[in-house]
Amino acid sequence: MNDQQKIVAQKYLEKLHSLRTWKKGDVARPHKLVLILSIIELLEKDVDHKNNFSFVEIEPLFDFTWNKYKDIIDSDLGLLEYPYYHLTSDGFWHHKVKSEAETLYQKYRDSKVVHYRFTKNRILETIEYAYLDDELYELLRNAEIRTLFATQIQIQLKSLEKAEKDTESKSIFWHENIALEAIGSEVKRYALGHIISNLLIYDNQTNDYYECDLIIISPQGIYLVELKHWSGKIRIAPYNWIKDDVVYRQDPHRANLFKAKILKGIYQHQFRTFPDIWVESVVVLTNPEAEVEGASPSKTEKHCPSFGSIDTFIDFLKHQRRAKEEKLDHLKIERVGHYLESLQHSKREKGHVFPGFEIIERLTERPDLVEYVVRPKEGKIRRSQRFRVFLPPQGSNVHEKERFLSTRQKYLGRNCQDW
Repeated sequence: MNDQQKIVAQKYLEKLHSLRTWKKGDVARPHKLVLILSIIELLEKDVDHKNNFSFVEIEPLFDFTWNKYKDIIDSDLGLLEYPYYHLTSDGFWHHKVKSEAETLYQKYRDSKVVHYRFTKNRILETIEYAYLDDELYELLRNAEIRTLFATQIQIQLKSLEKAEKDTESKSIFWHENIALEAIGSEVKRYALGHIISNLLIYDNQTNDYYECDLIIISPQGIYLVELKHWSGKIRIAPYNWIKDDVVYRQDPHRANLFKAKILKGIYQHQFRTFPDIWVESVVVLTNPEAEVEGASPSKTEKHCPSFGSIDTFIDFLKHQRRAKEEKLDHLKIERVGHYLESLQHSKREKGHVFPGFEIIERLTERPDLVEYVVRPKEGKIRRSQRFRVFLPPQGSNVHEKERFLSTRQKYLGRNCQDW
C-alpha cells in the first residue's frame, strides 16, 4: 500500500466509522457494516469482479455474512433491502437505475410515506445494480486494504455487541423497529398522544409478564397496538385470520384483548380519580407488500379495529382525535405515561426457557396457554417450530391438575403444525 492509497484509505475508514445508521435506542444497527463486509468477501473470492453488485447476487452473500456473525448481531433480522438502499446516504454507494423505471425510483425515493419504502420487490423493479466510488472499488482490490477494512468492520460489530448489552432493548425485530419509529414520528407530529413501545405488564392471576408492542395514551383513551409484519395475502376474519388461503392464524385480538384487560386494571387501580376510559385493542399489519382483505377503514367506529397499513392507522388516530370526546387532558396523559414507563425499570425477564432453542416470537398469551415460535440454536437446518406451554388454573388441587394435563396430552397427541 503506497502513500496515496493510505490517504484515500484513511478517508474511507473515517466514512466507515461515521456511517449514518438507523438506531435502536442508542445502539447503531449493523446492516450497512454487514453489506460492506459482504462486498469485501466477494472481492476476496473474485478480485476482478466488476464494480456492479446486483441485489440478487449480493443477497446470498449478505445472508451468509450475517449468519457468520450471528452471535454478535442475533437481536436483528438480517434483510438486505435496508442497507442496499440506505447506504446511498453515505456518499460512496450508488444505484444504477433501470432506464424505464427512473420515475418510479424517484417516487419511492422522495416519498415520506412508509408504504413506499424500498422493499426487495421495489429494488428489483427499479435498480439494475449498485456500485462503489471508483477510488474505493480500486482500493478494495488490494488484499492488504481489504484486510484493514474487514478488521475495522469487525471491531465496530463487536462494539455494537457491547453497546447492545449495555442498552435496554426495545424490539428484537428490525421491521418492528421501523414500524415503531414511523408510527412514533407521526404521533408526535400530529400531537396524537403519549407513545410507549415494548412495555412489559404484569398479571397477578397468571403470575407472568406480557409484552405490549405499542401503547398510545390519547385524550380519548388508550390504544394497545399489536404489530404484525405478515406477508402474502391476509384475509381478516372472526376467530382466525387466513394467510394465502391455506394457513390459519389465530385472530391477534384474542391475545391483545387479554393484555388490554390487564392494562385497564392497572389504570383503574393506579388512577382511581381519573375518568373511566376504554383500552382499545388495535392490530396493524405493517408489511407494505401484504395484500389485506377485510381491513378496517380509518373512520371505523367498531371496537378491535384491524388496519392493513400504518398510514390507515395514523388516519384513524386523527379521526378519533376529531370525533371522540376528550377524557384525559395533557397532564393526565403524561402522568399515566410516566407511570407505565416507570414499570420498565423494575421489569423481570419474561417467559420460558427452552434449552437448545431460541425464542423468535411469542404468539399467544392466555391464562391457560402460552405459545412460542422457536428454532434450534445450532445445526445446519434451523427450522422454526411452535411450542405450547399449558398452565393449570391457579389454585387447582392435585386431581384438577391431573385432569387438566390429561386433556392437554390428548391435544398434543395430534400433530402440531410448524410455524
